Amino acid sequence: MNGKLRTQASLLGKARENAIRLAVIFAQAEGSDRITADIAKRACRVVSYSICVSVVLFSSGMLPEIEHDRAKMDAMIRQNDGFYKKISFFDQYSSLRSERVEFIVHTFPDLYEIVKKGKGRYVVLKDRLNDAKQVLGIETDDDDDLF
Repeated sequence: MNGKLRTQASLLGKARENAIRLAVIFAQAEGSDRITADIAKRACRVVSYSICVSVVLFSSGMLPEIEHDRAKMDAMIRQNDGFYKKISFFDQYSSLRSERVEFIVHTFPDLYEIVKKGKGRYVVLKDRLNDAKQVLGIETDDDDDLF
């Protein structure tokens, strides 16, 4: 596709890793001490579905609209040197609804993350995750720096 799916590269590149993670979760949920062929097959189906939905989204022409909303959300987060915003902020002060904000975060996982503090949920710039957790009073993991 001549690089047309480069926005999906992170998803495609992590497919194997994601399938393994899901298989481990499925095995744990079922109380199994090993990953069976059936568990592996179901994990692969979930990852395959995720990739298909992502490709359909990309090829449907919705991407420019999503990118526009992403840029709007990003600008709102970065106002006044910011690096996080409460999700309810978008409902109150913009046309972006919380469902759309969550969709954007999940569409661009390398850029954003949702963190929870009490009953509040926040969109955080991924490259400032530890800063946001510190300001919000959320314990940071050493592993947060790896991503």
